[in-house]
Amino acid sequence: MTIPTPTSNGVEGLGGAPLQGLPDEATLGRLASEFFRRLPGSLDSSLGASVPELASATPSAPENRVVAQAFGLPGEGELKSLLAEIASDRQPVESLGQPSTTGNFYFLDAARIPTAGLTARPPFDVAAIRRDFPILQERVNGRPLVWFDNAATTQKPQAVIDRLAYFYAHENSNIHRAAHELAARATDAYESARNKVAHFIGAGSADEVIFVRGATEAINLVAKTWGFQNIVAGDEIVVSLLEHHANIVPWQQLAAEKGARIRVIPVDDSGQILLGEYQKLLNDRTKLVAITQVSNALGTVTDAAVAGRRQHDCRRHLRAHVIPAGTEQVRGRYRQHR
Repeated sequence: MTIPTPTSNGVEGLGGAPLQGLPDEATLGRLASEFFRRLPGSLDSSLGASVPELASATPSAPENRVVAQAFGLPGEGELKSLLAEIASDRQPVESLGQPSTTGNFYFLDAARIPTAGLTARPPFDVAAIRRDFPILQERVNGRPLVWFDNAATTQKPQAVIDRLAYFYAHENSNIHRAAHELAARATDAYESARNKVAHFIGAGSADEVIFVRGATEAINLVAKTWGFQNIVAGDEIVVSLLEHHANIVPWQQLAAEKGARIRVIPVDDSGQILLGEYQKLLNDRTKLVAITQVSNALGTVTDAAVAGRRQHDCRRHLRAHVIPAGTEQVRGRYRQHR
């Protein structure tokens, strides 16, 4: 069965006659010609030629056929002449002090690259960063390795590999539990690293830095110690929709054991946390806010500082603490401080 449509049979599909209230083709052509003639810089004013009336070029071909028409556009010869004129006006980039304004089109002139001042940050050099990581010289399926699985395992730069090799060659010993020379070296190196990390992340002191094997262990440690002692039935734990499982499952387990409730901060279509919705979730029952700083899945950089300030502003009414999951953010700081 064929269902007829208005365009299936050309004009016959419309009943063979124009619809009431619509202008015919000749009227449309006349209106278009008048419109283009009144535009500033139109062909009739700049070239002294009138724009051809569209109605006069009405084809005698059958209906529903596209017929080529001339609309006063430049031909191939005119375009080549124009390009040659533009090329003759342009100067070499080396001779330009400022972008030239003598050409036909300012946006075709070579733009001068500004000289970076002494305080300007150098451009991000991806190749230089990759050279820091020997494993990125590997090839997989004939192509250079690109590593995205940092949430599971972070590759090591050459400086870290060299330091670990030096430790095992010259300092390998227990820390904090022996009095011999190698133990002293190992302990000094360990505490020196803690001081550097504290400075790197902006901690108040080295005492705030606790070394663990990864973010998963760190979050579970907080959940099993502080959380077990402080979360009670009816309390609420706020997480975002961007969280890695390591920042969801420990709180789900804790909530199930204690009778607490998980509240989730929604995100918009671009992956940004909706801070207004987050504000609505905070109340007298909020005990903990666990939020990532950089999403491992989407790469979204969340405004954790703003979220923390809003929670701090409500501190007089809330008992909540904020846990920013900053594993991905720390890797970003490495690139900035390299």
